[in-house]
Amino acid sequence: MTASRQMIESAIDLTAVMAAEQIAAYEQTSTAQALLGLLSSNVGAQLYDDSLKLWWDGPSAIAEAYQVEQRKACIER
Repeated sequence: MTASRQMIESAIDLTAVMAAEQIAAYEQTSTAQALLGLLSSNVGAQLYDDSLKLWWDGPSAIAEAYQVEQRKACIER
């Protein structure tokens, strides 16, 4: 049995929300604010590029990749 496109998109969405919850806890902000930050980041774009299969790594890996991206952005400023 192969996963339908809708099932994959739902899994990606769920991974994004779960990662945002972890980011929100770390940054002490709302989940909505963390989700907005994640979705507007390079990591967020990569998460929704199914050819990269980034969502397979799970929400903790996504949250960590996002935090690394944010730290690099702060250093570059």
